[in-house]
Amino acid sequence: PVFIKANSQRYILEPKAALDALAGLAITQSLQGHRGEATETLRQLLTYANERNDAESLSMAESCQARLQLLHGELEAAASWARSANTTLAPDELFSWLEVPSLTRVRVLLAIGTEESLQEAAAQLDVVQQLCDSCRYTGQAIEVAVLQSLLYSTLGRTDDALSSLQEAVTIDSPDSWIRPFIELGQPMAELLGQLQSEPRQGDFVKRLLICF
Repeated sequence: PVFIKANSQRYILEPKAALDALAGLAITQSLQGHRGEATETLRQLLTYANERNDAESLSMAESCQARLQLLHGELEAAASWARSANTTLAPDELFSWLEVPSLTRVRVLLAIGTEESLQEAAAQLDVVQQLCDSCRYTGQAIEVAVLQSLLYSTLGRTDDALSSLQEAVTIDSPDSWIRPFIELGQPMAELLGQLQSEPRQGDFVKRLLICF
């Protein structure tokens, strides 16, 4: 309901908040299996970004498009975006809660899964993590820890993967922010199943597994 209301008021909201809400609505619809609705919301997001016609708006909209392509199994299209996307990260990019192009690019690079793409993903995560640490971006710190756990798992570093996942759960469990975990699909569900959580996070891990 919050995203829907924000969408209806996108021309009176602060533009970055409107863009992030539209992206959030599209991602939510996609994760709920409502692909047609997600596609329509993406169309509205792209239209709004093109109306604004500034680099940041267009970057967020194109990033969200690649993210939906990834969720819908269209890896080649998402990979094409990742190859051409600007990898320069400014601190204010992390002010967005839901659509951060640098992190979307990491998701795509992980899905590509080549040695080169995994190295790029690791380097990108290091840059984002440094900014999160220095600027105290807690929400994005959760995203980074979750993505790092998947990266380590892909590299066969299971202990490191579970350590990063434990870190993500520890940061997140008081507020139960579920989407960063769910978005990564079955590989993340399998990692969570292996996680020997501390008792205070146990209920949160169980809740995540139920959501999967």
